[in-house]
Amino acid sequence: MSGLTTVLDLSNTNRMFFCGSIFFTIAAYLQLYQSANPDSLWQTSITRPRNYLGWRPSDIGWISSALQFLGTLLFNVNTYNAMSSDLTWLQQDLRIWLPDFVGSILFLASGYLAFAETCHSHWSWHFRDLSWRIVFSNLIGCLAFMAAAATAFSTPESINLKLQFFSMGMTAIGAASFLTGALLMLPESTSNSNFKHPEIVDN
Repeated sequence: MSGLTTVLDLSNTNRMFFCGSIFFTIAAYLQLYQSANPDSLWQTSITRPRNYLGWRPSDIGWISSALQFLGTLLFNVNTYNAMSSDLTWLQQDLRIWLPDFVGSILFLASGYLAFAETCHSHWSWHFRDLSWRIVFSNLIGCLAFMAAAATAFSTPESINLKLQFFSMGMTAIGAASFLTGALLMLPESTSNSNFKHPEIVDN
């Protein structure tokens, strides 16, 4: 009975991860949409066609958002396949671990590009700057997710509990870092709401 309970609990947990990945993808798409329409906030009387995905390969912000969006799609695949309870260890690696690993690589690239865009260099330390703290927190989260994915593979041998706990710990750190970055965006959005774009002229 306890074994059945464990399976049911694991199944419910995997469903929660899949549902959470959908919201993750929605948020990533909204960020991509914003990057594809950078001037939409300042349009007043002139209506321009909207780009739902956009193509701005020379814009580091758009590239970062696009990589993040692709990563979330892979996490959708990863978490959806994880709801299957009858996979062999090889099927788990191909259908669960591989999308997670590739998605984490895309996330890490996205996080670093966003960091470099904010720093205007490969690396800088500006802890007092709110925007810097946001992208730095997200970059730490990407690094943690990368470490979690790299150690979450399956093998034909027995489960390595040390690697499993390490992977879960890195996942928790990554989630906490992303949450910190999201919370820091609240005061940033408040301060930006008072900013007036120079191209807008009052009548």
